[in-house]
Amino acid sequence: MRVRYLLMLALAPGLVDCSLLGPSELAVEIRMDSTAYHHPGPGPSTNISFQVVNVGSVSAHFEGCPDPLPVAFERDASGKWEDDVSANIRCLAIFTPTHLELRPGRAYHYAVNWDRPSRYRFRVYFGDSATEPYRYSTVGAPFELR
Repeated sequence: MRVRYLLMLALAPGLVDCSLLGPSELAVEIRMDSTAYHHPGPGPSTNISFQVVNVGSVSAHFEGCPDPLPVAFERDASGKWEDDVSANIRCLAIFTPTHLELRPGRAYHYAVNWDRPSRYRFRVYFGDSATEPYRYSTVGAPFELR
């Protein structure tokens, strides 16, 4: 029992550094333009948009291909969030990644056309340097496409 307790104390500082949210001075929020979208039916897609806002005190770095914002669509599967699809995450070898440095107080607008009704949320990957743009992630509020 004592060994297990000491092991937990030894690992605890490392767990703090593994936060997916990033250090307190590096803070990124996803602000949805709406929480409910109407899908008109077969054919046209619905435009869903949001802003990624740097609310921290240091620059946040993003890298994607072709758009600099790496975003994952997560679908609510009976109360459990599952990866649905992603965009701009990692480039094929024939493409050059696009880098974005988002300074404190600045926002980046992103829009996507979507045609599958369900409940979703977006996850965005970012970093505190240009060399580690996928170190952290943050999720936005859930939204519905009906």
